[in-house]
Amino acid sequence: MKSKTSLPGSSYEELVKVVKGYSHIDEDTDQDGLVKLTGISKNIISKNNKFLTEVGIITSGNKKFSTYLGRKLAHALEHNQAEDVQKYWREAIQSNDIFSKLVTTVRTQSGMPSDKLITYILYASGQRTTVRNKTGANALVKILCIAGLLTETEGEITVASPSQESGNKNVTHSDKSETGASGAPSNNTSKTEVALPASDSTAKVPSAIQTAPSIAINIQLHLPETDNAEVYEKCFKALREQLISPEEN
Repeated sequence: MKSKTSLPGSSYEELVKVVKGYSHIDEDTDQDGLVKLTGISKNIISKNNKFLTEVGIITSGNKKFSTYLGRKLAHALEHNQAEDVQKYWREAIQSNDIFSKLVTTVRTQSGMPSDKLITYILYASGQRTTVRNKTGANALVKILCIAGLLTETEGEITVASPSQESGNKNVTHSDKSETGASGAPSNNTSKTEVALPASDSTAKVPSAIQTAPSIAINIQLHLPETDNAEVYEKCFKALREQLISPEEN
């Protein structure tokens, strides 16, 4: 295990500006060009370089520029694509053994106050307790939360649940007790209702409530060919008497 690991050298907001800035330069751009592009001082950029190099966001060497992962992260940050930002920060953090083990530490402690976690980060990374390092540790905690690995609630840091890790916000649940007309709870403790869409004209009515079957009788009448109208009149009269208005016996 490394005896010392670099932390961000500024707040998370300034770190994001540096990440975006590196994605817009090439090998021929010097640091002065990056300063003009980001509006951030050369000192702050330099303080973040080691951390960004160690998590694979920028290249090492004198001429630094974005890696493939760094460009993808910067692009997601610029377009506010939360799921991709989460994905790429997580990939960067998990490439560092010290940072990825922070999640295990928080899990074994069943959660930690944020100030206690900051102190532990300084210890685990081998950094001194300075204002700048505390700012960097806070930025790292924010990255861990954005990456969906940790979550913070009222100053308490815990390991993110599976639903928080995946960013699933589409599942909702409502549990309401039923009351009768008087406002008192009904006898049914639970009830499940299935509503058919109003616009679905093909929805089928349950067979239990369908109407009774009807019977249709078709009668075919073959009339003789004749010019005598009296024959037809007698046929129609017989039909009316026998089928339409039969006489009672």
